[in-house]
Amino acid sequence: LDSEPRSQLLRHEVAYALGQMRSEKASAMLREVATNPNEHAMVRHEAAEALGAIADTSEETTKTLQALVKSPEAPRELRETAALAIRRINKRKAEALTESANAAAPSPYLSVDPADPLDPSTSTETLEQTLLGGDDEGGISADANAEDVANDLERRYGAICAVRR
Repeated sequence: LDSEPRSQLLRHEVAYALGQMRSEKASAMLREVATNPNEHAMVRHEAAEALGAIADTSEETTKTLQALVKSPEAPRELRETAALAIRRINKRKAEALTESANAAAPSPYLSVDPADPLDPSTSTETLEQTLLGGDDEGGISADANAEDVANDLERRYGAICAVRR
């Protein structure tokens, strides 16, 4: 994602592809894009999501994502995505430490999802309410921690992944 002006959608897709490839070599560049206030919010969001998909456990990535969550200047969608990326990284760290038999099953679509799907027994009505309900107008305070910020978004992504499967 060089700095030349290009299609924002293309830059978003490149960040997405790097995350799906789990390219740790791209982490530094993705951190730079995610924190660049001159970058389009959609591209910054996808760069943060890609860091979560890569599950980069470096201190630099953790600090970058935490700073984004707490930044009152960062767009809401970027703060939420950074919180979700932190949660995904922490889950993958825990799974690696415990070699958990309860680790989430890989996606049958060979993709890295930002959240684990909700339980397969979740009713269609519950999935619909999860996706359509909730407060999209609420703000995220700058002092919110990553876990608090990510709860609702993770549940919604989980519903999307459950519907897709």
